[in-house]
Amino acid sequence: MGNQKIELKEIHKENWKYILFESIDRELYIEIPYSPISFFQASIFIKLTNEEVRQHFEDNTFLIKLSEEISYHFNRYMSRSLSYCDFKLLYTKNS
Repeated sequence: MGNQKIELKEIHKENWKYILFESIDRELYIEIPYSPISFFQASIFIKLTNEEVRQHFEDNTFLIKLSEEISYHFNRYMSRSLSYCDFKLLYTKNS
């Protein structure tokens, strides 16, 4: 990606579950917190697949379910994890 960062705007947030971002190309990305060990919290940042986007628009609870799945089974999703260094995340002021 070079020095050009992809700008993402926060479009929805479920506290302690996920933050949903959208790119200028209307692609969706999600940031989900997880705890690999009881006293440490991290987050995983992934781009939603076309199927996940479809499910999100068909079921308004899908992203909560997905965030819980990823939070409990984060190792299954680590191969999809993206580096924050490649993105400029624009959080809303209420975040």
